[in-house]
Amino acid sequence: MNLAEVFNKIRARDVFQNLPDAIFIVDEEGKIIEVNNKAVSLFETHFKPLTECHFDEIVADGMILAKNASDENKSVATGAFSANGSEIFVEISARKTSGLYFVTVRDITTLTGLLNLAEDTGKMNKEKNYMLYRLSGDIKSPLHSITGFSQGLLDGLGGKLNEKQKKYIKIINKNATELSFLLDKLLEFSYVESTIFTLEYKIFDVVNLIQNVIKSMKIEFEHTLDSVELSSKTIYTSEDALKTIMHNIIETSVRMPDAGALTVKLSSTTDNNIIISVSNDGTGLSEEQIAELFEPYGQLERKRDVLRSLSLTTARMLAKKLNGEISAASSMMQGTTFNVTLPTGKAGKE
Repeated sequence: MNLAEVFNKIRARDVFQNLPDAIFIVDEEGKIIEVNNKAVSLFETHFKPLTECHFDEIVADGMILAKNASDENKSVATGAFSANGSEIFVEISARKTSGLYFVTVRDITTLTGLLNLAEDTGKMNKEKNYMLYRLSGDIKSPLHSITGFSQGLLDGLGGKLNEKQKKYIKIINKNATELSFLLDKLLEFSYVESTIFTLEYKIFDVVNLIQNVIKSMKIEFEHTLDSVELSSKTIYTSEDALKTIMHNIIETSVRMPDAGALTVKLSSTTDNNIIISVSNDGTGLSEEQIAELFEPYGQLERKRDVLRSLSLTTARMLAKKLNGEISAASSMMQGTTFNVTLPTGKAGKE
């Protein structure tokens, strides 16, 4: 039996009755002419059948919504009451044919609940991030004290230390420094996600900014910079945001295993964008590692990868706020390249 024969054996009424959404056939006055099984199970009460009802009895202002949905060729979301009397959310679509409205009513209560939950969760996350940012000074001060005083003891400010004391204080200082770095990245990430984060746009030379960031990285990490292929280029965007983006990407690049030399290039595209490429010639990353680079929550068991992902996720969020993007490419034993694409003019801000 071919497909055409199968369809010929299916009666139109059977298809109508067994469609997964509630279907109403309504006249121009709103009287319900016919319904399918789903409409009966979803809306019909024991008081009277749906075919004795007006569509407005099922959905408030149902005919107005159905006519609007038909005229504008789009669906409309509204509230209704199910057969058991509970309030539900529905999506109405309608088409008018031969003086009759064919109205589809889909129950979207579960979807609406998920959307509300997502909205509430997003709001809660932003409020949490705001709280973390406001408390950042109080959180970091004790760590700075531990780092500073332990370093002072190592420098002999409290007197001469024996080898055992020096060993323990070195451990304290090292762990406090690492924790401080992790906290800085976490607070930076939280601030960018928070409701109080703002961007200030201005015109500046992107090359000068990159070179200043590179200088700070050379002092901090003492890596060799092979070449910087840059030519002067002005850009209209947020200088502070781009500085954080470049700092995080270069920092990530030089912290990779066997990172080797660093190369920074600047190029322009035909659609008024710039691309800043940061490459190292290290051992590179696997496809799985590349896929997880911007997923800090999926790497909580690997502290080094969490730090890397926090930095890169913050950079990507900032790039998106600037209407740009960050991508990464890597090959094993051939290094890793990060590409930052940003609009150069005021159109990017808009």
